[in-house]
Amino acid sequence: MKLVKIVTHHENQSRAAALYLQEGLIAIGYVYNKAASQMDEAGIKNYLRKDRELSEGQIGTSASIFLKFRDEIKEGDKVLAYAGGNQVALVGEIAGPHKFNDKNIVGDEKGDVGYPNQRKVKWWDAPQNFDRSYLPSDLSGWVARPGTLAIRDYDIKKLTSALQRIPTEEEVTKTVEIHDEEEIKDYMEKHLEDVEKGLKLIQREYPINSDRMDFLAKDQNLVDTIIEVKTTADDSAVTQVRRYMRMYKNSKGVARVRGIIVAEEFTKRCLEEIDELTGHGFNLRPYNCKKRFYFSRAN
Repeated sequence: MKLVKIVTHHENQSRAAALYLQEGLIAIGYVYNKAASQMDEAGIKNYLRKDRELSEGQIGTSASIFLKFRDEIKEGDKVLAYAGGNQVALVGEIAGPHKFNDKNIVGDEKGDVGYPNQRKVKWWDAPQNFDRSYLPSDLSGWVARPGTLAIRDYDIKKLTSALQRIPTEEEVTKTVEIHDEEEIKDYMEKHLEDVEKGLKLIQREYPINSDRMDFLAKDQNLVDTIIEVKTTADDSAVTQVRRYMRMYKNSKGVARVRGIIVAEEFTKRCLEEIDELTGHGFNLRPYNCKKRFYFSRAN
C-alpha cells in the first residue's frame, strides 16, 4: 500500500484542514494555470521559471512535488493530512485523479487556501486531530519531516491497528489526571463505560486463585471481561492478563472471556505482543488513559 503525507497549508494549516474535510479533498499550489498543469516536466519547469519567477533552486523542488501529486498518487492510497505542530489533522483514502479547480473554496487564489490542484479524498470519521506520537515510531518522525508531500510503501494492517488505538477527542476530554494506578481504578470504578461503551462492572479486586484482578466486568455482548490497570504497561502485563483469563475460564467453565489493559503508556513490545495475539484470535485490547491538566489563576 502507498501512504501519502501532505502538509495541509504553509500558513493556514487548521483552516485548510477544515476545508479539506468539508470538501472531501486534498490540494497543493505550485501551478496556477490549468493548461500548465497538464504539461510534462520540462513544460512545468518552464512555467515555474517564467510565470512564477522562481529561482533555479526552487524550480526543481516545486516541479517534483507537483508531479508527485499529479502523477504518482493513485486512487486507494491512504493519506495523512499533517497540520504541523505535531498534529495529524485527518486520515483518509484517495478517491479521485488530479483535477485543476481554481473556482471552489479551496482553489480560489484569493481565498484562505488558494490551492487549485486537487484530489478527492474519503476522509475517515476517526481519528482526527491527534498527536503524531500515536503513530508507529517509523511514521511519527516521517510525517514531521520537512516537505509538503511524501509518498512511501506501508503495511496497511500495521497502520490500521495503530489508528484504531488512538482515542477520539471526546475520549481524551474524559480522561483524568493520573498519579498512580489507584487513581485510575478509582475513576474507572465509577466511569467504566468511558473505557468502552457497554462495559458493566461486576466487581473490583475480583479474587482469582491466590491473586486479585483489578476489575471483572461484562461487555455489551455479556462476555466476561478481565481488566488490568497500569501506569506503564509492558509485556509482563500481557502475560498477567493471559494468566488471569486462563484461570478464570478454568474456574468458571466459560467458553469466552476477554481481556483489557488500561494504561497511561504502553511499551512498544507490549503493543506488538497484543497485535500478535489479536492476529491469532486472542481477545485482548489496550486502552490509553491520558492525563488532563487543569490551570486556574492563583488568588
